[in-house]
Amino acid sequence: MGDMDSNVRLLDELILQALGPSAALAERKAHAAHVAAALTALGYPRLVTTVLGARRGQTPRSAKGWELVVTVTSHAAMAKLRLLAPELLSHLQQEMPDLASVAVTAQKAIQAAERSKPPPRPRPPDQGLARLRSFYSHDH
Repeated sequence: MGDMDSNVRLLDELILQALGPSAALAERKAHAAHVAAALTALGYPRLVTTVLGARRGQTPRSAKGWELVVTVTSHAAMAKLRLLAPELLSHLQQEMPDLASVAVTAQKAIQAAERSKPPPRPRPPDQGLARLRSFYSHDH
């Protein structure tokens, strides 16, 4: 899991180097920092290492405010954060008053490569097939 986490952060750094400063990337980093600070304040510092990022989500037209989508490394971390979502929301609303909800998602798994097909089975030699035929013909 550690490799996955560092690779995601490395991707952010590469995007920053390639495209220059980005307001969207800076906003995501700021949201992730707010989530990390809130988890630490709530007494869950171990969950901070599982947080990969946080971003604004799609909010329904009828809802007031906006949704914060937190992406974590595993489904176990996602389940833990979903249980903590009400506490996390109330803590984050102190810093972000327009925040309406918190959603938690797990990082998408990378699909394994397609399995290669085994080579065709070798055909038994003709002498072996003849011996088998004679053996079975004498059995009946």
